Amino acid sequence: MALLEGDAAQSFRYNALLWEVLPLYAAYVISVKKRKDRLAKGLMWGMLISAILFGLLRNIPLFAWLAPTVIR
Repeated sequence: MALLEGDAAQSFRYNALLWEVLPLYAAYVISVKKRKDRLAKGLMWGMLISAILFGLLRNIPLFAWLAPTVIR
């Protein structure tokens, strides 16, 4: 909802992982269309590792900025 209202900062706070993985997914789709299988496989692994690290790190106090919060 925040992105639809034009609030990119709040949107990032709610969906930091989405903002990171979306460009990787776009690159993945392009690499599949161009039949660059090795690159596509690497991008898929990158997205998987990013998602796992994000899930782990956001629960560590040092990386609390990854947890969803409301900016006022």
